Formats: sequence, C-alpha cells, structure tokens
Amino acid sequence: MKPLMQSMQISYIDTNHRIKIYGLSDGYFMINHYWISGSVILFPNRFYMWNIAESSEIKPHTLELLNFVKPRPDYLIIGTGEKAHPLDFSFYEHFRRMGITVDTCPM
Repeated sequence: MKPLMQSMQISYIDTNHRIKIYGLSDGYFMINHYWISGSVILFPNRFYMWNIAESSEIKPHTLELLNFVKPRPDYLIIGTGEKAHPLDFSFYEHFRRMGITVDTCPM
C-alpha cells in the first residue's frame, strides 16, 4: 500500500476561481489552460496529482483524501482510460457506506 502523501500531491489551489477542464490528450489534461500530465483528482477550486497509472491500481486507500474533504462529495466519477474498466464491487460498497455514489467511464 502506498502512503497517502506519496499517492497524492497538491498541485493547484485557487479559492477565487473554478477549475475547468479544457481538453485531454494522450495522458494529459488541460486544466485552467495548463497541460497536466497523469491522473488528477478535481474539486471545484483545486486539483491534486494522483499517483495512479492504471485503472487496476484504483483502490479505496488511493482516495483517502475524500475522508478529509469538507463538504464530502456526493458523487465521484472515475475515468478509467481508453477502455471501460469496472472496479471491484468492494470499491463501490466502500464509498456507498460513506454516502458517495461512484461511477466509472472511459475517457
């Protein structure tokens, strides 16, 4: 299991503006006009780098950040790459107990 601080690093906080995704291409996201490489976790006014390379690495402990975010999101959308990759039932169950609905989709 990777430590939380190794899994996520804060990358950008802007309390005055909203995070906007303007595009994506070959493992990069254009967020607020900057190309960001790799996986990210987005919130309305901040984003975090997420140390996930493959959808098979997505486990509840890789999203421990959601235990500390207030208010806690009601809905979590996870992009799984080029192909749809359903996550293990226990993943969905973990977040359901937290009151968070999870959906996955290819990006």
